[in-house]
Amino acid sequence: ANFDDVMFQVMVYDTNVKRAYEVRNMVRKALESYCFILNPRISGFDPTTKQSMRGFDANWIQEI
Repeated sequence: ANFDDVMFQVMVYDTNVKRAYEVRNMVRKALESYCFILNPRISGFDPTTKQSMRGFDANWIQEI
């Protein structure tokens, strides 16, 4: 193959759900021109820490 392929996941945790959503979107927009965003709407809530989580999966492909 003439490329390297890295799959990764970005997760943002915050006690403020709106702020977690905004940070996830800023990171996603910064990476969009470099990689493929997969599953862009991962979300959940951890009742133990009382934190909301927002995230996405991505695939970074670089030709070598």
